Formats: sequence, structure tokens, C-alpha cells
Amino acid sequence: MACGIGRWAYRLVGRRPSSDEAASDAGGALVAAALGLVISPIVSGAAALVAWRLPAIRRVRVEQRERALAMQALPETIDLLRLCLDAGLTVPIALELVGRDGTDPACAACRRAAERIGAGARSRDALGAVRALGDDGVRCADALEASVVDGAPVSVPLGRLAAELRDVRRRDLERRVRRVPVLLLPPLVLCILPAFALMTVVPLIVLSLRSLQL
Repeated sequence: MACGIGRWAYRLVGRRPSSDEAASDAGGALVAAALGLVISPIVSGAAALVAWRLPAIRRVRVEQRERALAMQALPETIDLLRLCLDAGLTVPIALELVGRDGTDPACAACRRAAERIGAGARSRDALGAVRALGDDGVRCADALEASVVDGAPVSVPLGRLAAELRDVRRRDLERRVRRVPVLLLPPLVLCILPAFALMTVVPLIVLSLRSLQL
């Protein structure tokens, strides 16, 4: 329903939606605005804004989560590539072997790169799937491309990159561990301490009131 309303709205302004998702976003915003008008213009505007931006925010969060998963798995993926290349395999075969059985985004990027190379794409274009993982993916792809184009040794650069990524991952884990007491503070203040007060202080107050009545 939202998709149909969105397409109708796009036709009114003489435009065509880029995808069904864009039409659904527009339709959802219009429906929220129409429902909000029944209550209040302010509520209508707020509801339309939330309905319009929420899908985009959700997509950004999904992309960030996938990139974080890729960064978590990238050091091990680089180590597997190093092992394959040190064994004398070519970069395309190494990418294919590493990406064959892995399920994380880093292995999936290797698999897409191997498929593109197998389809006849240039190494630079094919390794764009690895570069899409972020700055560290760019460094990995550049080292692999240098090995393909110039025959440059790749074991040392990849080993250094994997060590740096592990160090970054360790520091990030330590930072998150240090945040645990801060994250536990709101539940402690808002839930545990009031419950403790109810269990200890309130009974004493009730007993005192009863004794006064007596």
C-alpha cells in the first residue's frame, strides 16, 4: 500500500522513484503525515519526518554493522591470503579459496573479487569489492594488486596489516570493557537502588507509622 501511494506521489510531481524502497519510504511518510493531521500539525510534521528518515537510518546502521563485522574478520582473512600466497598460489586462486567457505563479509568480498577476475575484469576493478570494506580493505587490495601487476612481495605488507588490525581490535575491546561500568550505572541508579530502598527503608517507615498510631 505504501509503495503504491509513494508511486502516485512521485507521478504527481512528474518524477519516477529510483526503486520500490524509495516509493515505500515516500508513501510511508505521506501516510504518517495524513494520520498526524487528524491529531495535530506538529505531530504530523514529526511523524512524516520520522517515517521519511527511519528507513535511511536503518540502512546506515545495517551498513555500519556489516562493516564492523568485516573489520573483525579481516585479520584472519588476511592471514589466510598470506598462507595461500606463500604456498605459491596466485592472487585469484587465493581469493577464491579464502572466499569459498567463509561466511563473514571479508570472505564474501574475496569471493566477489575472485568471481570478477574469473569473468575477465581487471584486477583493480575486481578488487574493488575488497576496497569497499574500508581503509584497511583498501590497503589489503593495494598490496594484492601490486603483487598481480608488478609481482611485488605481498607477505610482509599483509602480515604487518594483519598485526595492526589485531592491535586495533584489542584496543577497541579494552575500550568497550572500560565502558561497562558506565553502562551499568543507569540500571543501578534507576532500578537496583530504588528496589533496595523499597525493601529496606519502606518497611521501617511502615512499622514506625503503625507504632505511632498505636
